[in-house]
Amino acid sequence: MSKKLPRTMEFQAGIKWRNSKFGEVFVGEEKQSRGLVNPAPVFGGYEGTYSAEDMLLAALASCQLSSFLFFVDANGINLISYENNVTGILTKGQDGFSYTHFKIDINVVVASGHTEKAEKAIELSKRFCIISNSLKGEEEYNINISES
Repeated sequence: MSKKLPRTMEFQAGIKWRNSKFGEVFVGEEKQSRGLVNPAPVFGGYEGTYSAEDMLLAALASCQLSSFLFFVDANGINLISYENNVTGILTKGQDGFSYTHFKIDINVVVASGHTEKAEKAIELSKRFCIISNSLKGEEEYNINISES
């Protein structure tokens, strides 16, 4: 089975300014490059690279998938396909902009007879997603599970 995880873990990431409005993302103690970022175009950045806003939504989408796959494996679900899409609503408040609402659309196809297990896996992934648990904004889910 899986190994027991420690109660506290540390992850590292950072950015090194390169030029103009671009920074290079790095992760881990070895500072492995993960590509360029810049402000979102609405904030004066350029198209074609990720912004912090993109990365936060991608982190939520990735966490939902990772959490779901953990429960798929643990429950022997025959998964055919999975796709999600996260939309975040950025709202200007008294302390500046923050994400106030996240809409998460999840489309899953499983083998015949696995729908109930998939529904439970989705519920558990919503509950245990590390990124969801770290965000303040309200979450709205639109879940579609079908059988193939």
